Amino acid sequence: MWGLLAVVALLWPARTVGLLDGLPLEHTIANAVLLGVVLPTLLWFHPRFLREPLARGAVLALLAWKAFGAATITPDGWCVRFEPQRPLVKDAASIVPHSWDVRADWLSDEPACSAIVRRPYKGLGEFPVWFFNLPPPNECWPGESEEYEAGL
Repeated sequence: MWGLLAVVALLWPARTVGLLDGLPLEHTIANAVLLGVVLPTLLWFHPRFLREPLARGAVLALLAWKAFGAATITPDGWCVRFEPQRPLVKDAASIVPHSWDVRADWLSDEPACSAIVRRPYKGLGEFPVWFFNLPPPNECWPGESEEYEAGL
C-alpha cells in the first residue's frame, strides 16, 4: 500500500512549479528520475524502505501538501485554450483540442483549457511530448510546413 501511495504522491499534479510537481512531468528531470529510476530501484532492492517512519512521513507530507494545494492554491501557469480553424485531432468531439495535460480540462467534452502553460515555447520542438501524442485529423503529421497548415 505504501508503494502505491508513494507513486500517487509523486504523480499527483501540484498547483505550483517545483521539484516534485508531478504530472505531466514536463518541467523537471528530477520527477522522471524519481519515478523511473529511484523509486523502482528502492522497491526492487530494498522493498522494506517504506516501512521506515521517515519514508512514510515523507509520503504523507507530500500527499498532504498536494491535497492542501488542490483545495487552496490557484494553479501556477496560464490556462490556454486552442481554437483552431479546423480540427487538429482525429474524431474530435469539438474543435478545441484536448491534450494529455492532466492539469487542464482533459475529461470535458468542451474543455475550458487545452493546456496549462508554465513557460514560453519558442518553437514547435519545445512543446511537451504530451501535446503531440494525439492522432492528427488526416494522414499528415504536425509540422511547421505550409503543407500541414493547408491540410495537404
